[in-house]
Amino acid sequence: MMQASMIGHEDAQTLTSLLQGEQQDFQAAAYQQKGGSGVVDMLEDMLDKSKDELTELRKKETSAKHSFEMAVQSLQDEIKFAKQDLGKSTKSKNNQQRIRAEAAKDLEQTKGSLAEDEKSLKDFTADCKEEAADYK
Repeated sequence: MMQASMIGHEDAQTLTSLLQGEQQDFQAAAYQQKGGSGVVDMLEDMLDKSKDELTELRKKETSAKHSFEMAVQSLQDEIKFAKQDLGKSTKSKNNQQRIRAEAAKDLEQTKGSLAEDEKSLKDFTADCKEEAADYK
């Protein structure tokens, strides 16, 4: 039950009339204007406030939905660009590995040629010294 302090004297009488089944008194009391604010006015005010709240909540929902969609689009763009960067990086890495492998192969060939050239130079120098010693 409600506490007596929550309702006024007139409302208490109306409630009592309703509970006792006095329909005529209840109907008269329910629609009676109390200083310009009857039950109908109160319900209309509540309806207006509800409509205003609904409109405000719909605006907030629309704004939140738009923000969410923008965030999703931004993240999708970031993912797309990250995948593109990853693809470019992978191609670059593969290309650098190929170049490195070719350079390593060239280095081994050059080292082999250098060893042969150094041996040839050593042999040629020894031959030259021999020939020079023969002419002395």
